[in-house]
Amino acid sequence: MLIEKLIRRLPVLWLGPGARVRLPGRTSRLREREAAAEVVVHRPEKLRGTTWAPSVAFGEAYMDRDLEIRGDLLALLKGYT
Repeated sequence: MLIEKLIRRLPVLWLGPGARVRLPGRTSRLREREAAAEVVVHRPEKLRGTTWAPSVAFGEAYMDRDLEIRGDLLALLKGYT
């Protein structure tokens, strides 16, 4: 499944601050530092677009409330881009 592959690779590729990604039934930690933010994904299928157009897919999922950011949004975005 594409979503599972993406979630497994994300901690390796992530250059931003400590963060947590919470999916239904699963939580992944990005970096070992204290989490600056938590991304709560309500609809995991919306993450598919992050493989081909990360900024657009992330922004659309956020606007559509398919994911929620708890904590420091600006710090999270600096690591995402």
